[in-house]
Amino acid sequence: MAKFGEMSLGARAGILFLAAAMVGAAYYYIYFNPMYQANQQLDAKIKEKKAVGINGGWFGRATVVTHKRVELVILLTARIVAGVAAQ
Repeated sequence: MAKFGEMSLGARAGILFLAAAMVGAAYYYIYFNPMYQANQQLDAKIKEKKAVGINGGWFGRATVVTHKRVELVILLTARIVAGVAAQ
């Protein structure tokens, strides 16, 4: 078997290309693949969150802002009804 330095330029380039491809694939599976799977899980949670409730309107949206506004409306409703009943 010939030494690396004695091989033709094409053979050396092919071997280096294969070695770089193996290192790149290992780097992908070690570093990028777990991040990609975490993003997929987060996307699934977001889709579940969007599917909550009635479609449209204040009560159908599942964001923090709309939840706080709905809570505020619920809290103020008791005071408004009690104030109207007292008059």
